[in-house]
Amino acid sequence: MGWPADQELMLLIMRQVFRYGNVQHWRSVIGSATSKEVPGLQLTRVPGSTFKAPGWRDSWWVELPPEQYPDQPKATLVLLYLHGGGFVSGDPLMYRPTFKTWMQRLAEQGIHMRVFTVGYPLAPEQRFPGGLLGAVAAYDWLVQQLGGSERMLLAALLVSPAVDLSSSSVFGLLEAEAAALFKYDYVAKSEAADAGVTHRYLPQPLNPSLLQSPLVSPVFMAGFEGLVRPGGELLVVAGGSEGMTRDITRQPPQLGPSRQVMGT
Repeated sequence: MGWPADQELMLLIMRQVFRYGNVQHWRSVIGSATSKEVPGLQLTRVPGSTFKAPGWRDSWWVELPPEQYPDQPKATLVLLYLHGGGFVSGDPLMYRPTFKTWMQRLAEQGIHMRVFTVGYPLAPEQRFPGGLLGAVAAYDWLVQQLGGSERMLLAALLVSPAVDLSSSSVFGLLEAEAAALFKYDYVAKSEAADAGVTHRYLPQPLNPSLLQSPLVSPVFMAGFEGLVRPGGELLVVAGGSEGMTRDITRQPPQLGPSRQVMGT
């Protein structure tokens, strides 16, 4: 469905700030971008204190106004959204225009969708496993709110995931080797000199074996059974100009029947 032009501009700015700024600069830019009101959306705040753990920010329900709901929806969906940013930056509301587009397109097809977007804890204030545990807590809370008990997803969409942080990944490349790969990307080009996301996200001093933990680098998982319900789908999306594309497309056999979509 694509991104609106204002988000493309935001990414252009982020590319420069993320390469040369620090975490606070990153968050400032994203905060400025997300402060712009998006008309035609209803927002309901879920306070960070709901989750009773350090570092939580506010989470949000995002919906279309009732007059835009399908008259007789043939399906009702809830999207649990975990924003990107390497567990060190990003904002739950940074993609409100995209949420609006998704919900409107689905409403046109008779599907009512709302989004629960999560303000999980960020590093370096709350290093690994803070963000990961936050994602699990958000999902458990959502299941309870919806009156369910089955801890399995109907489907999962991974957008530009960092599947491998080990030395064998693009994050293990030296500055000169990584420059070409990250020419059009906004993430750090190198993990050298404590400049990269992993140095901010993972406990320091870093135990190198942690980089091969499945909880840090999912590519090392033994299997993905139980992540989605039987008959569900795991969809992995990557852009053709992203620095991590090489790792993302190195699909391990255990990924099973998932599909990957390459963009340009």
